[in-house]
Amino acid sequence: MKKTLIRLTLPVILAVLLVSLARSDALAKPPVPEDPQDPSAMTNEQIEALFTQLEASMGLFGAATDAQASTLLGSGGSATAGGVTASLKVNPWGCIGQTDNPHRSTTRRVLAVNVHGRTECPGGQKMPEMTVLTRLYRATNCVGSICFGWTPWGPIGEKSRTDVSVVEATSAGPCVNGRYKGLSVHWMRGKDNKTYSGVTSKSNVVTNCP
Repeated sequence: MKKTLIRLTLPVILAVLLVSLARSDALAKPPVPEDPQDPSAMTNEQIEALFTQLEASMGLFGAATDAQASTLLGSGGSATAGGVTASLKVNPWGCIGQTDNPHRSTTRRVLAVNVHGRTECPGGQKMPEMTVLTRLYRATNCVGSICFGWTPWGPIGEKSRTDVSVVEATSAGPCVNGRYKGLSVHWMRGKDNKTYSGVTSKSNVVTNCP
């Protein structure tokens, strides 16, 4: 029951934050991008602000908050937080966002811990636009599987593509044994020209670093 609730509420949080950031940017930095909800149209400062707010809003502390996979939601219905209303509806193509287990890289020349964030539509259905943002975090203070301190361990990875059915972004940091978490933001423009989004996360313990 808790996992189901998390999967429903994380996209609500993301949609509200995207609208909030777009509105604040409209006041601070006109003109506004043509589609302010598209993360690929955001400035680096906006992207950093988005992740900072998500970290606080979704309760990054603790493995119990993980929602490894989530159906992307979009226009239709509504949710309100902080005076901002965001519209939400399950995308009709079954496209999902997913964050994989953080793991030791087997392909990089320099030892690293990687995490991948991915958006994929089943059956190879291509969408006009897809964007994924993902970031790796390392736990700094844990009691069992519950952690009370997380440090960004790699830069935010971003990948934007047009006319594709899948897009993946990667964040990586130095290979040090410990508990890690990946946090991903998924955004796409569907065939109906409406936008859909979601948030996923996944934590894992890495023990095979030198």
